[in-house]
Amino acid sequence: MKKEVSVDYLCNERENQYFDRKSARIKPTEVARHLVAFSNANGGILAIGIEDNGTITGFNYDKANSINDFLYVPFSCYQGNLMIETEIINVNGKQILLFFIDSVENNVIKTSDNKVYLRIGDKSKLLTHNEITQLEYDKGDRSFEDLVIKDSSFDDVDIELLLKYNMLFQKLLKK
Repeated sequence: MKKEVSVDYLCNERENQYFDRKSARIKPTEVARHLVAFSNANGGILAIGIEDNGTITGFNYDKANSINDFLYVPFSCYQGNLMIETEIINVNGKQILLFFIDSVENNVIKTSDNKVYLRIGDKSKLLTHNEITQLEYDKGDRSFEDLVIKDSSFDDVDIELLLKYNMLFQKLLKK
């Protein structure tokens, strides 16, 4: 996923489905939801050390968290096979931390507190139980065949329909 991005892009691109920027004042644990959201969607780039208006502030000022605190996030704040590359770039003596997040195709990624986020437009949306279930079906992480129907029994099977199906199936086999 890692690709070359210009400083102009990082500062001036509108936040969208594939790009977000955050100040270093954000709590490092909050970054996990954005990493998870991008991975559950189509992937993207998260830049830390840039304000929402595009001003590069880096990490060396009051109330800014350490760059190392953010580098630790991908190893501690999610469940699943998150695929991330990082890069630190220097611009006029200020550092920007870039996370390049790949989309995860075959399973749903969760934060360490078991929450699921999805990148929709320029937001990292917390999913409801039903939305998580649908995402699991969409990614092949869950199969309809695995669904257990409570209180079902063989009495629910339509034997006549099953016999008709069997006869059609046998005819197709003979062709």
